[in-house]
Amino acid sequence: AHSQSNLILKTDGTVFSFGNGQNGMLGNGENGGLQNSPAHVTALGSDNALVDCGAQANAVLKTDGTVFIFGYGYEGNMLGLDKISGPNQLVPTQITTLGSDNSFVDIGDWHCLVLKIEGTMFGWGKGDFHALGLGSTDHQYSPVALTAFGSDNAQCSAG
Repeated sequence: AHSQSNLILKTDGTVFSFGNGQNGMLGNGENGGLQNSPAHVTALGSDNALVDCGAQANAVLKTDGTVFIFGYGYEGNMLGLDKISGPNQLVPTQITTLGSDNSFVDIGDWHCLVLKIEGTMFGWGKGDFHALGLGSTDHQYSPVALTAFGSDNAQCSAG
């Protein structure tokens, strides 16, 4: 976790958060403050498969393959919700354009990668330093197919 926020996925599928709640990073509806002990992120229910903390936002993969995100929204490219700027997402919000055929999500400092069940990859966020592998430094405000990687990918990691 880069942001001093933490997510814990329990064996029963529930998610707990604690730490720095700046910009909605804890998914509890608050836009700041510290959470000293783990608290249930009730908006996520109990059907979660994977959690990941980034520097500016956090992501959750549900057991049905959908992806939810929450955190910093004022450089909207981080959230993948097709917004150029704001607001912060204080509660987990589904990235509907990704559908429900996702198998893995990894969130970095300013971009995010998703692996689809069939092995293709999608990404969004800041394109600085060619971080998205699209051949340009353009920012992406919603998930785009990363076709240069083909369809035989097994895992991804966003730095």
